[in-house]
Amino acid sequence: MRIFGGTAVSMVVTVLGAPLLTGCVTEGPPPRPRPEPRTIPEPPGLQPALLLLHANPFPTDADGNGFADTLTVSVFLFPPENEFPIPIHADGVFAFTLRDDEERLLAEWEFEGERVERAKVRPLTGPGYIFDLDINEVATDRIGVNNVALRAQWKGPAGNLVEVRGPTIVREGGAGVGR
Repeated sequence: MRIFGGTAVSMVVTVLGAPLLTGCVTEGPPPRPRPEPRTIPEPPGLQPALLLLHANPFPTDADGNGFADTLTVSVFLFPPENEFPIPIHADGVFAFTLRDDEERLLAEWEFEGERVERAKVRPLTGPGYIFDLDINEVATDRIGVNNVALRAQWKGPAGNLVEVRGPTIVREGGAGVGR
């Protein structure tokens, strides 16, 4: 004997289950807002003494041609550690070079002025810069090597130069390697 048809069963489940779909209400005071990052005032006249470079180890294929061409890098400039404990922003020019295992220059970029201003960020680690190095702006993405060494330097208005202490290696599957 069939009491409910398929449609009637669906209706009963919907009517009886509707109260279960309502949201929960918590009692008590509302949660505290997330704290804002703390800023530490910089003493005037600080100059970078150390450059820290981090590169995404696998560049992206921004133009969709099957060859990696854009490498995102983060750069942090630190004053002497006895003068200030966190990275700083500083006026100057950033230069990056990409070399193969035999130290042949594959690409180089230089950023100054407005491009440096647009690259400024303030993550939780402190002031820094994020640059997208697009190899197609300065060379070709068909470089045909698996491992490349990325180096960075910052040059201040007074001519002071700070370089990364060693190259950052972008491994196999990185720049210039087709899929």
